[in-house]
Amino acid sequence: MKLKSIEVGQVVYVATSNRFMIGEEKLYEYIVTKVNGTSFYARGKDFKHDQKFSRKTWTDDGGFGFVSKAYETKEQYYRIVELRKERERLKVSIQNSLGKLNISKLREIDELIQQG
Repeated sequence: MKLKSIEVGQVVYVATSNRFMIGEEKLYEYIVTKVNGTSFYARGKDFKHDQKFSRKTWTDDGGFGFVSKAYETKEQYYRIVELRKERERLKVSIQNSLGKLNISKLREIDELIQQG
């Protein structure tokens, strides 16, 4: 995914999660307040302080187990969430089906996996 340039005043959407707890991410609307060579700063409407994000990855490892990722649009975020969910569904479905396959089909699948 190619990230576009970032500008002061631009609206970005930030998903924050806790890497130690499983649960739904929360999505917040932020306004970019400052941009420099390697990072940008943004603040949510109900937040008092700016949060620093990498311009390369659009992420902030805020410490204490919290990780935030900025997105250009809400739609971009929700599309990525749906892709993650589909990936997990496919992994479970494939795992559940492996026991039903004969050895030749398993070899074909292994070959596909090895090819990447």
